[in-house]
Amino acid sequence: MGYEEYKNNIDNEQKQEDCSEESVSDYEGERLDSLNIPSTRVEDKEAEIDIDQSIDHANSEKAILNEKIKNPVSNIDSVKGFEIISESITDKVYQIFGKNSLLSILYQVGAGPGNQIAERIIKQYNKSEFEILECLEILMNELKEFYSIQIRKIERTDDKIRIEIGNHCFLRDPFKDREKLRFGKAFCRVNKGYFETAFKKLLGNQIKKVEINFLQNDPENDVCIEELIFHKTY
Repeated sequence: MGYEEYKNNIDNEQKQEDCSEESVSDYEGERLDSLNIPSTRVEDKEAEIDIDQSIDHANSEKAILNEKIKNPVSNIDSVKGFEIISESITDKVYQIFGKNSLLSILYQVGAGPGNQIAERIIKQYNKSEFEILECLEILMNELKEFYSIQIRKIERTDDKIRIEIGNHCFLRDPFKDREKLRFGKAFCRVNKGYFETAFKKLLGNQIKKVEINFLQNDPENDVCIEELIFHKTY
């Protein structure tokens, strides 16, 4: 056998071995494909089960907690919430800014709505100036949701009119259970700002000054005794 023939035989044997290896590899791949089992399917399935179990647990936990904290809306006490916030605001402003700032702020809180109600009345009645008792009557009829007032005295002099009233206002009931919100004290400046501003705007040039002063608490009749003093211009 010559050298060339020997070399050709070696090459042919190598090619046959390569073909055999490729055939085995192809066969193994075809066998796995025929079984249709992706290599990550088991892991994915286990992950899905874990997620489902976590969701079920979270939903169960949420349902149990919601049942424990369930509270009908009818239980909400808005007035009590107002009491707490009002007391806290009053106390904090007093502590941080002092008495004068507190009184000024509360007065202005009332003055804004007082100006608004006066403008509405002026527009509604189409007149810019009212008499004192007429003005009082109109205001009280406009504010029946917030004030229940009874006249106790009317005193007239040349330079002023003094009206003493018993007043049960919208602030009275919330104040009863709040230690720091006492009748006639700081928070009542809201009412003072409201009425003094409204009266000044509605009475125009007839008066120089309006005063609303707390005199005393009347627990028996559930009212505050107050005076309204209108200082005349002429």
